[in-house]
Amino acid sequence: MVATGWYDGVTDGVAECARCGTLYAFSMLDAGDGEDLRIFALAPTSGSLAEFDALEPIAAVRPVTVLFGDARQGAKADFVDRCIAHAGPAQFVVASFCLDESIELWRCFPTTPPADWFASLGLSRSSQDA
Repeated sequence: MVATGWYDGVTDGVAECARCGTLYAFSMLDAGDGEDLRIFALAPTSGSLAEFDALEPIAAVRPVTVLFGDARQGAKADFVDRCIAHAGPAQFVVASFCLDESIELWRCFPTTPPADWFASLGLSRSSQDA
């Protein structure tokens, strides 16, 4: 996973599926109270993290590389920006406490996005209710 946005956890970037190898651009749609559980949209894109790793060296820490500040320049940042720009429409919506570790819920992205993602997915917005 390469994060281009961060707020007490990843908010945007690209992630590669460990099972099928598909690279997805992801963006946070909503966060629960306390921002523990987050809802993300995943849109397939071209490329792979192997291509990312083969570019100029930067201090990359797996499982999440965060591209901020000076790291938002250069070939790696350009690669990620291209992947995000060329992503197709969102195909999946996922709920996760930590996107690089596990996914709590995985659904096809709805034709019409709901006003309240948590309610539409049958999830509690409060971490106290979990």
